[in-house]
Amino acid sequence: MSIRLVNHSDIPKWLLLSQEYDCYVKELVQDLSEWYDGNDTSPAFGDYIKAKIAQQEAFMAVDTLNNCLGIIAISKKNNRVTFFAVSHNTDFYSVGKELLQYALDILDDSNPIFINEIASSSPHTQKHGKLYTSLGFECSFEALENGVPVKTYIKSALRFTTGDIEEALLIMREAAQWLIDIGKPMWDIEEFTRDHYTNPVDEFIVLYSNNESIATGILSFEDKFFWPNIPANTSGFIHKLAVKRRYAGQDMIAKLINHAVEKCKTRGVSALRLDCDAERSGLCALYERYGFLQKEVKTFDSKKLGKISVAYYELFF
Repeated sequence: MSIRLVNHSDIPKWLLLSQEYDCYVKELVQDLSEWYDGNDTSPAFGDYIKAKIAQQEAFMAVDTLNNCLGIIAISKKNNRVTFFAVSHNTDFYSVGKELLQYALDILDDSNPIFINEIASSSPHTQKHGKLYTSLGFECSFEALENGVPVKTYIKSALRFTTGDIEEALLIMREAAQWLIDIGKPMWDIEEFTRDHYTNPVDEFIVLYSNNESIATGILSFEDKFFWPNIPANTSGFIHKLAVKRRYAGQDMIAKLINHAVEKCKTRGVSALRLDCDAERSGLCALYERYGFLQKEVKTFDSKKLGKISVAYYELFF
């Protein structure tokens, strides 16, 4: 599966995909005229499609034969997903999550993001709601869109802080405990106390959604233990990336990494480095997906974990 811009030759595919959802609209209104023809405040559906194509704000998931698997359209101006549909002939969650995450990566997460969803009780549209909530949206209120009842989902704005060390340690302890609970211990939970860390307070980064802390990490500009040959202030180093369990799967690690990159750039630093357990293939694959390149692997003796292999990763920008 790949995701590409929708073009004018795709309009028939878009119309067919939309028609797959007509049965759900008819649960709510018998006449689809306003839904497709628009009204005084909303354009006709055909005009809307052409506008999204012209603005390059519509994206299609396709298979290797260029069959349409789903479409998502956005409004950058209004920070909103304006169309989202997945074909009934494909796996909803795999295609839907890729499309929705693709759109969220384009929209501005420092402000609230909105989606209107048909207020149908059908199993397929219920999947939409489950997907939205899994990615951090909350159903806020109901309204009318082109005469059809819809539910409005809102994803709260994200913001970063530095220096919230107690919140950072709280999230790290939760992550450490979860790893212990699933039989994959990685961190010593007892180390997550203020007395254990000599890092300056402002190296602790915390990501918030509204007033709730949801993810954290440490960004420093010197690492004498793991990277002794890298001069101070020539690279960023990230450690102890952690996400609260209820926000897992929402790509918060990517948010932390992107924020660290931007912090590096403001200091004139063009590299970000990290290290992780080389035997945790999923973790290594995650960092590689974000553009990090593995430099080398070294073996260390740990008092509590025994011999461990450490993978060293670099990202240049």
